[in-house]
Amino acid sequence: MRPLFKDRIASVKIHLLSFFCLFQLQFSCGTIPDLVPPATPDQVQNVFDELDSRYVFASALSSILSDADIRKFIKAKVMEQFDGDYNFLYIQAKDEAIGGSALSGRTLKQALSETSAEKKPIFEHFEFDPLLQIAIRGIPGAAENWDPDTYQPLVLYIPEKTDPDKAPFLPAITPSGELIEFNHKEASEMPVILIDINERIIKTPKEIVLGEKTSFYDGNVAPYFSDHQFNYFLITQLSNSNTEPNTEGSQEGQTKERQYAHFFEKELLEAFKFTTHRALINAVPWLDGKPELRFFVIWNIHSIANIDYFHKWLPMSKDRSRYKDCGFLGGCTTEWVDSGESLFHWDLNAHSETVVYHWFEVDAGRNDNFRYIYSNNVMGVNDVPQKMQITLRGIDSNDDDLGNTKVNFYDELKTVYSTGIIDFSLGIK
Repeated sequence: MRPLFKDRIASVKIHLLSFFCLFQLQFSCGTIPDLVPPATPDQVQNVFDELDSRYVFASALSSILSDADIRKFIKAKVMEQFDGDYNFLYIQAKDEAIGGSALSGRTLKQALSETSAEKKPIFEHFEFDPLLQIAIRGIPGAAENWDPDTYQPLVLYIPEKTDPDKAPFLPAITPSGELIEFNHKEASEMPVILIDINERIIKTPKEIVLGEKTSFYDGNVAPYFSDHQFNYFLITQLSNSNTEPNTEGSQEGQTKERQYAHFFEKELLEAFKFTTHRALINAVPWLDGKPELRFFVIWNIHSIANIDYFHKWLPMSKDRSRYKDCGFLGGCTTEWVDSGESLFHWDLNAHSETVVYHWFEVDAGRNDNFRYIYSNNVMGVNDVPQKMQITLRGIDSNDDDLGNTKVNFYDELKTVYSTGIIDFSLGIK
């Protein structure tokens, strides 16, 4: 089969940098994202797939972005931040009218499919992933400061079979329609449009009856939307559902200030931070947008019969810039992020003296069927080694494991703990 848009596949233009610098706007041309040298045919073949639905979508979108009304529509939808980040789902916006003089009354789907007779049957042939999203990415403030009246961004997409963490470049489509190689290792000072899969929606098979408790929610949360196969839930919906263990504190044997406090109050996550700027970049690349952090508290880690856990999502409204402080002359350090998240009543009888905090950064493609195994080697009866294991549901190999560390009941309040990637402090609420 011949390439769908063969005339769009071209080598990188050296003069593209000059092209972008014509757009002064509100953005500086100080560090335009690098475009790597032209790839060999084998390299292009490894990244470019003419049947990739994300390429088809990105190409169609790029071809209509010369219309300022469409750019205004995209910015308006992105700024709604329906899930707390600068993006929106195509499936939720495709039937909305764009407005403006040239396309008055037309929907986004109509605009995408009717740009030319050549593209219409190609575009309409595909069933796009319900989680396909259009996002604005760049340095902090890129979405807010983008002026859609005057600036047409590059359109990047992450190919379906590509891990961006391992790819030296990503395919992008320029305003002139060329398919180029985009160096995505440093955040772009110019806003870019990214076509990818949403990371903040969890899909659950419909055979799981609503009302049934799963690893993510207590059964009382209505789906954000549904299709014939799945129910889709916003993480921001589920993060507020009841995940606290049903236990109460006990005064028996508690003689210290912290222990008495636990009888009346809950454990509190006071603050957290990434240990280094590199750790932040590795876990949350700039193309991912705002971080999605989740941790598990695992207790009774020495008891096969009683080992258990509960989980907590952290609020996801904070931009990556809140996690770091970058000096005027360059160089970034990480900053503490205040939390105040209420956790659980720590009862020695119910939870044991030592618990484990295990942290993750969640990536795209969430599904309720994923599993992660936590293991702990202990000495059993007659000093025979035993492996303690528990399955942490909802975590898979696509997620970033940020490590774990033990917390003891008798530790001083406000102790700073570290997994090696995440530092955090605990208190009493």
